[in-house]
Amino acid sequence: MNYTITTSPGLEEATAEEIKKIIGVQPVVTPGGGITVSCDLKQITQVLCGSYLASRVLQPLAEFHSWEREVLYTETKAIAWEKIIEEGETFVMDVHGRSDECDYSTAQGMLKIKDALVDRIRDKRGNRPDVNKEDPTHRIEVYFWKGKVQISIDITGEPMHRRGYRVGVPGPAPLRESRAAALLMLAEIDSKVPQHLYDPFCGTGTIAIEAAMILRKIPPANLRYIPKKGFIPKFHETYLATLNEMRAVILPKCPTQIIASDADPEIIPRAKRFAAKARVEEDIIFEVLDYGDQVFNEGVLVSNPPYGERIQTHDQAKELLGDLGRKVKFDSSIERMVLLVPAKLETATGLKPEKKIKWKAGPLDITAARYSLWRGEKA
Repeated sequence: MNYTITTSPGLEEATAEEIKKIIGVQPVVTPGGGITVSCDLKQITQVLCGSYLASRVLQPLAEFHSWEREVLYTETKAIAWEKIIEEGETFVMDVHGRSDECDYSTAQGMLKIKDALVDRIRDKRGNRPDVNKEDPTHRIEVYFWKGKVQISIDITGEPMHRRGYRVGVPGPAPLRESRAAALLMLAEIDSKVPQHLYDPFCGTGTIAIEAAMILRKIPPANLRYIPKKGFIPKFHETYLATLNEMRAVILPKCPTQIIASDADPEIIPRAKRFAAKARVEEDIIFEVLDYGDQVFNEGVLVSNPPYGERIQTHDQAKELLGDLGRKVKFDSSIERMVLLVPAKLETATGLKPEKKIKWKAGPLDITAARYSLWRGEKA
């Protein structure tokens, strides 16, 4: 079966690399930013349970060419929707791509597909399923490109970046879990396990928590509910078996000492609550401490320094990064450092990045930059 896997923009190559490590199959990154992989049910549940970087997994239902809206309707109505959307279940439809040279816009095409879907179910069962934009049972994804139409169904359930440790804990968290995991993988903590891991601007603790999960081999799906996909034979039992196999190899203790600190005394209690929810509170030392007072022993530093709402000016951010760069270069035993910074400030540390991942945070161009350091030497 061919599956499409989505991730945050900018993380496509890193996600494809991670998937290959999980299932031993090389995915293909498409020009539009999607990731496709051909694998079996067991392997796709391994991706669903074990990927820290992926967002959603889509199972294609139909793929065809349609320049006219009537062909679009006919091909869509041929799908056995009544076997997918059960009585009382709801759906929502998302559309992507472009419909240039077709006799319909993407919005018109989506409406035609929705009409075909509900008409098919009405013809088979005598009623029409409801659309639920807030909490649908099924999410249908439609992609248009140069007359080609792909209709897929999301088999993820809850988005994969939601680990479950933020549920029921009030307060914002500025860094998405999958992006925090991407910073840690850029730091290579999974293959070069560090003695210490520092986040001197920890905020609500996302980087530290993700680090503890990766290092202890806690599957990112550990706290997520199991998605209900009754239309896929043996999905539930295969997913549960895969998750239990991953839980069986969780390490009882983190091999790295993780130190997460922040100068804001009000945010550390929230970080501790998130860590407790993730069941890694014993693996992280949380401190109220300014980065300038932190002693960095041998290990790695991974952090999302403040900018935007947390620091008001370009000059302030540049000064902070310069101070941090001098400290880790001349007054620490840090071996590798990964920072998430505005693209225009990626060299403000005084160090040259050896590897970068670029993405966007709203209107801001962001760089995840890795710097290698050696004790007493310039990078």
